[in-house]
Amino acid sequence: MTSNLQHRESAGAFSYLPVELLNQIISSLSNRSIKNLRQTCTFLSKIAQLRLDRVFLSTNPLDIEVFTAIAQDDTLRLGVREIIYDDARFWDEYGLQTTAFIPTLEDYDFETATGVSPWYRYFYRDEVKKAREILEKDRENLAHIEVSDDCEESYNRYQKLLQGQKEVISQSRDIGALRYGLARFPNLTRVELTIATYGRQLEPFYYTPTISSLPQNLIYPSARGWPGTLLYEDVIPYVEAWEGEEKEKWRGFCVVTREVARHLRENPTSRIAEFSIDVNDLPSGINFRLFENTESAEYTDLVTIMSHPGLKRFDLPLYTMGVKDPDDPAAHYNQVHHLLSIGTDLQYVSLSTNFDFQDGDLWDEFDRDEQCLPLRSIFPIDKWSNLRHLSLSRLFVKQDDVRDFLASMTTTLKSIELSFLEFTPWYRDCYRGLFEDMRSTLGWQHRARENQPKIKVLVERKGGKVVDVSAEAESYMYDEWENPFTIGSNPIYPEKRFYVFYDVGIEVDVFDPDYKRLEFPMY
Repeated sequence: MTSNLQHRESAGAFSYLPVELLNQIISSLSNRSIKNLRQTCTFLSKIAQLRLDRVFLSTNPLDIEVFTAIAQDDTLRLGVREIIYDDARFWDEYGLQTTAFIPTLEDYDFETATGVSPWYRYFYRDEVKKAREILEKDRENLAHIEVSDDCEESYNRYQKLLQGQKEVISQSRDIGALRYGLARFPNLTRVELTIATYGRQLEPFYYTPTISSLPQNLIYPSARGWPGTLLYEDVIPYVEAWEGEEKEKWRGFCVVTREVARHLRENPTSRIAEFSIDVNDLPSGINFRLFENTESAEYTDLVTIMSHPGLKRFDLPLYTMGVKDPDDPAAHYNQVHHLLSIGTDLQYVSLSTNFDFQDGDLWDEFDRDEQCLPLRSIFPIDKWSNLRHLSLSRLFVKQDDVRDFLASMTTTLKSIELSFLEFTPWYRDCYRGLFEDMRSTLGWQHRARENQPKIKVLVERKGGKVVDVSAEAESYMYDEWENPFTIGSNPIYPEKRFYVFYDVGIEVDVFDPDYKRLEFPMY
């Protein structure tokens, strides 16, 4: 049977289905699947239209080309609702922050034969090992992939990507593209800045044009961005005052805040309603010392963004580990409070830090009580009359303060996240006591089921494994199940750091594409 005949028969079969049903089926597919579907026959190439409501931008030339082409198209540009700026970086050996790598004579011989730098070969082998472990765990979804073990091909492609990024940055091409796109997308409602684009080996978090252009089985050191996520760092680096070269480490943040703020000043009726900075639990965030320098252009730009009428969502991860003078965070958080107070229309707010509570050295560097501030001194909840979601992650907290804070929430609250919290004093306060207090005082269990706030809780087990206990926490709150949390967690002895019972919750990888997140509407 010829290919053309097969296509005609496929078209004939599909042509009997109602268009409404076809559209419903197609709407459940990813753009990658729709692209494949469009290639099967002429009929489906016309029916199955790509959804270009989201566009990607980065310092990669291909992403800029596709972004600009969509912005130039008078039809496609009208459908764009979201810009995702990828601030991940490829690195050369000067970007390595590790003493683990010591090149061998074999590494140098391999470099002579292939041109592959010793550092790349060393870490490439580690990435191949990670990829094979992922394949072993997820054979159902990744059975069609065979890991490529061609270090030379990987290195050559990586160097091309690295060189492309360097050229874009030197010419500021991404800045011009972003400015142009903001002006050309009249229906834009969301801007996201992320460093998590590349996800994990074989399974990127987003399929940007650059990532889609690479062989699916290509292995290479994951691109990341910002301090705390650089390639194979031995320690979490200290951050410096927010000025000069220090700001360049957060180049994408500076670019996006400047251009979005400029756009909002020139277009006060812009429909942008969400401004999100996403690290997906990578140990990084925006330099906390930004809030020391409220005269900086970046802080001023954040104020402009927060002042925009109709801004409904703001996600702020903070880089707090490595701040040289960590004993008095109150002044920093006062400025966070001031910034958040400006956004009176906010409905979705998340705040996280990069504290690693599994790191035993943390307790030698930080005074727990001085890090534990009243939540109302950080979050101006009296300003948010229509708050629907609040996320707290990796904060020092007191049990009674969290309880009282939640009790003061508006009844519009639809969901709350309480992940990776560290209680003080550790020998008295804990998740178990908090949820006992919540169930006995908040009265959420007496609300109609549809009005009971969803609860998300992630905790860490020994070894850094992430456990999702959201379902168990909700069942305890609303259905009188057993309390899933243990009595306490000893910060002095890592082997005694338990938050939930061993048989409770689901171990998750937050970079797993199948991991279910709380979904919220686009405004």
